[in-house]
Amino acid sequence: MSAREAAKLIGINEALIISPWHVKIIGSLVVFSEALQLAVRLHWTNTGKDTQQLYTQNEADAITAAFKDWQFFGRIDVLYKKKQTLISIDEQAEGNEQLLRIEANADYQCLPATHALVVIAKLEADKIELPWFEAAIVERVE
Repeated sequence: MSAREAAKLIGINEALIISPWHVKIIGSLVVFSEALQLAVRLHWTNTGKDTQQLYTQNEADAITAAFKDWQFFGRIDVLYKKKQTLISIDEQAEGNEQLLRIEANADYQCLPATHALVVIAKLEADKIELPWFEAAIVERVE
């Protein structure tokens, strides 16, 4: 039902019903450790849905509100340049499936889904203790 149809149905002026802004923001953030020669590219969004409906007075307020609900999602890409092998451990897997060896490479390598999910879950659980993630993401909007 549209705002116009709803207003007509309940007998009020159409201008009194605000239509929501439909917002979907997707971005990436690279975390780099010079000592480890490791870069991790993380992906984030404001919603896992097609869009997030936000009832605000203007577009700028809708975008600002959307950034309040950001979350990590999807794949994690790793760029590792040291000669020593990097080991990723999936503590929930069994036996040899726990370990993932990441060799040095000039290109980003996609972590397998099981390892990416563990990293995303850990980051989401600790997000409050890592405020610089939020600062870096919000900075992109301003």
